[in-house]
This record gives sequence, structure tokens and C-alpha cells, in this order.
Amino acid sequence: MRPRPPGFAAFLWALPCYKSRRALIPEDKTVATPWQLSLLDMRILHCIPTLRGGGAERQLALLAAAQVERGQDVHVLSLERGMHSNGLERAGVSIHDLGGLGEPRLRAALRLLRLARRVRADVIQTWLPLMDVIGGVAATVLGTPWVLSERASEQAYPAGLVNRTREALARRASAIVANSDMGDSFWASRVDKRVIRAVIANGVPIQAIDRAPPATDTPGAPLVLFVGRLFEQKQPVEFVEAMRLVLEDELASAMICGEGPLRPQVEDAIRRAGLSGSVLVSGYREDVWSLMKSARVLVSTSIFEGRPNAVIEAMAAKCPVVISDIPEHREVASDASARLVPTHRARDFADAIVEALRGGPRVEERVRRARGAAEQWSFAKTAEGYDRVYERIVAPRTSREDGRGGRV
Repeated sequence: MRPRPPGFAAFLWALPCYKSRRALIPEDKTVATPWQLSLLDMRILHCIPTLRGGGAERQLALLAAAQVERGQDVHVLSLERGMHSNGLERAGVSIHDLGGLGEPRLRAALRLLRLARRVRADVIQTWLPLMDVIGGVAATVLGTPWVLSERASEQAYPAGLVNRTREALARRASAIVANSDMGDSFWASRVDKRVIRAVIANGVPIQAIDRAPPATDTPGAPLVLFVGRLFEQKQPVEFVEAMRLVLEDELASAMICGEGPLRPQVEDAIRRAGLSGSVLVSGYREDVWSLMKSARVLVSTSIFEGRPNAVIEAMAAKCPVVISDIPEHREVASDASARLVPTHRARDFADAIVEALRGGPRVEERVRRARGAAEQWSFAKTAEGYDRVYERIVAPRTSREDGRGGRV
């Protein structure tokens, strides 16, 4: 008998002892009929590492609120509260805390398992690699249908224990929902046909963006905006170099909205370039839509993406966008709606930013077309897309009593 590994690895080692409910259901009975389970009283448990700023966190917050509006019982479980917590609670979402990002992974996994068992969700949906692992473990142990949310593409997953474990667990998922074709293609050769795969585009809260007033606390000079996590993928240091070139000839200012491990490097690049008076690192901002309405241009220098929230929200806010020419950006924009620039070309980014700052008929036409494209990505369509996935994976069941004694 092989020795049992210690800690969290032991938890994963024990998984083959369990059979998921999905494996016990005849293949022709995987779709719930209306009289067996109404989608409108479904209980959904979303699992995500934190509720701080970030594209995945914002999409979850908006999706969960839309699901509550549709009459669904929505719970969100995270290791750390953040800027989205209060809005979720106001929307009627139940939030469960796991004890902080510093919590040992085995303890967090066991707490998640206990909470998931108590919530008794019809579907568990996981977001980002950490929760894909420990949330996927809980769903497998409990036999609950599990949706893995793919928010990136292959370049985001270098070789390592977490990513290998995630790939192995994903073979037990009921469904994998990517927000881009590139994300979906990552799984095409990694899971078999028993795992349902779907692409559901990120929703855009058009009406909420339209209601947001322009920001009033921006610098006096025309504003160039960068919104995103400060990770290598986003190339924030290259954005600083592009701004250095812009400011050689133009009066402008820049704001970098985001946090991440590269923040010290970004701030050092700003100091070395002598841009401390013109380029600000603001951290996460809750009023990013207002900033987009006040900015002359939003810039994305990413070398890869999932589905770029900041870009599609800027398009909805009628803010010109200058973006790297990568497949993920091409999924949401074209030369007719955005200025696309080859990656790692700071001078070309600078020239495109200057064009946007100066404006003109060509820039205005791109903005008009971008807004038209963004209006197609409503959150109602996003929620409906998830309902179709849930309907395919939730097992038929007769009735279930909740803690208040009613059927849910």
C-alpha cells in the first residue's frame, strides 16, 4: 500500500474514494425538467479567493446580483472580503468568509467543505485557480454539480503543482465555462466529452455605466487610463514607458488603477522616468466607470487576456481604447472600433495614445462603433447562458428541505 501524503495533498489523495453524484446519474437524465427543479429557485454557491478589485471579482459580483434578480438563491464564499462585498450584500447575496488569505490551504479546504455542505447548493461554481482546486475538491466530495469558470488562456498557466492539480481535478467537473474562445481552446485537449464546455462572454452593465457620472477628482491635464492587475501579463511597466514618450510632446496625465506584485516596480519606473507629477498609481478604484467617462483614452498593453473587462467597459463608456493586438482583444474589438497596437512596442503605443488625445473624426467613429459592439453584451444574456449550462448539469431531484422548512 502506498504511503499517504501529508496535509492538503492527503485530501486530494483521498478523492478517488468518492464517487460524484454525476457519475451515478444515467446519461439520459442529466437535464432537469421544469417540474423537477425550477431554475428560478436554484441555489448557487460561487467560490472565489477574494472580493477585492479585479476583473473576475467584478464579473462574479455583477453575475451574482443578476442571478438574485432572477429569483435564484445565491451564495458567495471567499477567503477575504473586499470592495465588492457591500454591493453583493445589498443585492441580497449571502456572503461566507473562510478566514483570510493567510489561512493554511488544508484548513481552508476543510472549512469550505463544511460550509458547502451546510449551504447545500444545487451548483458550485469556482473562480480562479485556487478555488478551482479547493472548491473543486468540495464539489467532488459532496457530489454537487461543479462549474469551473475559465477566466484566462493557456499563457496564464505555467507548469506547477497548483496548475497540474487544477487540470487533474477539472476532469471531474460537470462543466467548464470560458469567457473567451482562447480560454475554451485551453481545455479542448485536456478534458473528455463528458465535461460540458461552453463560452459565455462577460456581461457589460450598460445601464449602470450610463448612470455613472464623470469623475471630478481627475488631474487637470487630459487623462490616460490604465485599469488592471499589476502583473507581468498586463505589462504595466511598458505602459509607463509609453507615457514617458507621450509626455515628451503632449500635455497629459495618467492614472494606473490596480494592485499587484509589480506595483513597486511600476512606481520605481515612474520615479526613474521623472513622471511622478504626471503618472499616478491609485490602486483599485470603485469609480472606474466614472474615470472612463473623464479619460481621453484607456490603454491595455496586455500580452494575453481572458475577456478584458476594462476594455469592454471603456467601450460601453464611450472612452476611446488603445489596446494590444492579441487574439483576446480581437474577440471584442476590431480596427473599426479600437486602435490595435503590436505587443512590446512602446513607441507605437505612444503614437496611438497621442492620436486619441488629439481626437478627430477617426477617433469618434471608433468610439461609436465600440459602443454599438458593447451594447450586445448584456448581463441578461450572460445570466441566461449560465442558466442553460446549469440546466444541463443539475441532477433531477424530487424535493429538498432548506433550513426554513420550505422547498428550494
